[in-house]
Amino acid sequence: RFRSFAAVLCAFRSLCAMPSLVTQDSSSQALDFVAQLVQRYLADHQYDSATFLAERLLAEEPISEHAHLLAQSHLYAGRHAAALAVLEPYTDLRARYLSAQAAFRL
Repeated sequence: RFRSFAAVLCAFRSLCAMPSLVTQDSSSQALDFVAQLVQRYLADHQYDSATFLAERLLAEEPISEHAHLLAQSHLYAGRHAAALAVLEPYTDLRARYLSAQAAFRL
């Protein structure tokens, strides 16, 4: 499943290189789909897969919600310092709470 989704992600990125074919709406739908997939991987305790996708998600659109998903992936996998590093530039309440959890577990 991991490789097949990577292939889908590559195909989507090649479509995004052609702006006339892909609208902003379809791009945001794809990012929402990837975010939902990260949440499903977290629920299924597949932390490495969740981390992989969350890293790409944050690189594509660096917003607090995506940083939170990546930090959750690191935190659940036991990589507390990595979770803190991801959340450092964010100051919203969810990021602060997750940062406190990661710092407490260090």
